[in-house]
Amino acid sequence: MNASPPLKNFPPPKVSIITLNWNTPDLTCQLIDSLKSYLTYENVEIIVVDNGSTIDPTNLVKAIIPEVLVIRNSTNLGFSKGCNIGMQVASGDYLFLLNSDTEITPGLLEKLVDSFKSNSEIGIVSPRVHSLTEKNKVEYTGYSSVHPITGRSSIYHSLNLPHGVENGLYETQYAYGAAMMISRQVYEQVGGIC
Repeated sequence: MNASPPLKNFPPPKVSIITLNWNTPDLTCQLIDSLKSYLTYENVEIIVVDNGSTIDPTNLVKAIIPEVLVIRNSTNLGFSKGCNIGMQVASGDYLFLLNSDTEITPGLLEKLVDSFKSNSEIGIVSPRVHSLTEKNKVEYTGYSSVHPITGRSSIYHSLNLPHGVENGLYETQYAYGAAMMISRQVYEQVGGIC
């Protein structure tokens, strides 16, 4: 009788965390320190895109996590172009754009990646975002539908989720640029953000 080969433990899908820095090395270092302290996901790369800062943040960032990839642009290319540069070099299955003035909580990446696994039609997810300075204040839980006459929508600033939401996962009109994860497949289809 032949013994079955042992099951292999495959690493989870790779997540590339991409953040921009522009003359805010203290905030960027706080984010990197947050990743070092609270990151529980085991397959990540961290990319800092510096948008032409007067102070090179490379040594400050690498003093916290030496493996961080720092890309320096000669000028400030803005949010979209800066993020696109980071996404172009990223190797992850999921690309997590994260503002430098944010912090993560333990288990965040696992929850975001699980969202994609729950529905193959999901291409972008954003987590609930709390204020950095007022932890009990919710800054984002989604957006309302666009009004057909005014063309406006509003951001949900509370824990009151839309009717019928189960497990905290629901469709919203817009992802939140401060923290949004994009699947590699969607990134390759649309070619970045504008």
